[in-house]
Amino acid sequence: MTNDSGKLKIISGNRSGEEFIVRDGMVIGRDRSCDIFIDDNAASRRHCKINIKDEGVEIIDLESRNGTKLNDKLISRAILKPKDRIEIGSTVFVYESVSVKRKGIPKAIILGAVVLFISMTIFFFVQSKEERKKQEIKIHASAGKEYYEQGKYEESLVEYEYCLKLDPQNETIRNNINKIKAKIEAAEYLRYITHYIEKGQFENAEERIKTFLAKDPQNQDVLRLQDYLNKAKTIALKVDSADILMVKNKFEDAIAILQRLYKQYSDSLVKTKLVSALLREGYELEKRGKKKEAIETFTEVLSIDQTNLDARNAIERLKPSTIAIKSSEKSLFKGPTVEKILDIKSSTAVETKEKPAEEKISSLTSEQMSEAEEVYYEGYKAEKDDNDIPKAKELYRKVLEIAPDPNFEFYKKAKARLERL
Repeated sequence: MTNDSGKLKIISGNRSGEEFIVRDGMVIGRDRSCDIFIDDNAASRRHCKINIKDEGVEIIDLESRNGTKLNDKLISRAILKPKDRIEIGSTVFVYESVSVKRKGIPKAIILGAVVLFISMTIFFFVQSKEERKKQEIKIHASAGKEYYEQGKYEESLVEYEYCLKLDPQNETIRNNINKIKAKIEAAEYLRYITHYIEKGQFENAEERIKTFLAKDPQNQDVLRLQDYLNKAKTIALKVDSADILMVKNKFEDAIAILQRLYKQYSDSLVKTKLVSALLREGYELEKRGKKKEAIETFTEVLSIDQTNLDARNAIERLKPSTIAIKSSEKSLFKGPTVEKILDIKSSTAVETKEKPAEEKISSLTSEQMSEAEEVYYEGYKAEKDDNDIPKAKELYRKVLEIAPDPNFEFYKKAKARLERL
């Protein structure tokens, strides 16, 4: 029988070049408490484990998220052989075996082992269990502080909560946890206000911003949100004015308002309204026989939205071979000529057709997503504004039924709030 322990050497990854003596029960993972800590987002917190058995050194995958590869193959457990490559995320280890035949243990080794045992015993008596606990708390608290400073509040909370498990009486850690939870909750409430603004419910948003600022007048996030609300109200008011002019067929006046607004804010709603107004004016000019002016108007549409098929088709229909179309110098949006726009559109269509889809398409429909979002914020209102917890729970559960996709943003949010309640 052979004594087969050996070592693991990192040959690729953040800690490339480092070596570790193999010990029975050692754990490799992203958690700092692991025997071998690897700063690799593709690794699980406790990714895999090493056991020393009579047959040799065994590696066991701990049901990790991305799996453990041995020589490019996913494994659940396996006995390591010399030169085996172990892949954990983007970190690659190579196993180097040290095999020694057991023909008898030299006295020098026995003496060394006794000395080592005595030394280790003294060391562990000196470094008490309490000291080791303090050291572990210090490591995790440092990680929590670093995450907090980066604005990664969820990750920071995990680190500090682990510290509190080690030392439940530590008031400093408890205060840090409360501060982080307040940050997370404030960020969620700001998203709730933003939802009202995007839905055009300005009075609801304004009321909640005032309440927030009464408690914290210097909160920069809320002040920025207030600016956003004022901008949204200005846009909505002027868009309404343009809509009234459009109903009265005063396209030029409506377009002038929308052009100034789009130049100032570049808002998607204003862009849509402006394109619509220009198209209607173009069709009106075409009806009156003013083909050249109609073409210039449709060209303006393409300078704003190169993918607009209505404008492209109108230009193709109207453009005579004898008229040279010039780029309008008076146009607010100076883009390429009609010919170039049409060429760009054509080549873009080819590229789009040939390019394979890279993003994962959700199994949910847009209607499901939209309804789930609305119900989530109804639940949030019931919880935060009305203090009606039973109703809030009912609405959060409804979100899970409407959009049963664990990767969907509002599914995750609803589930998290149910767990807290």
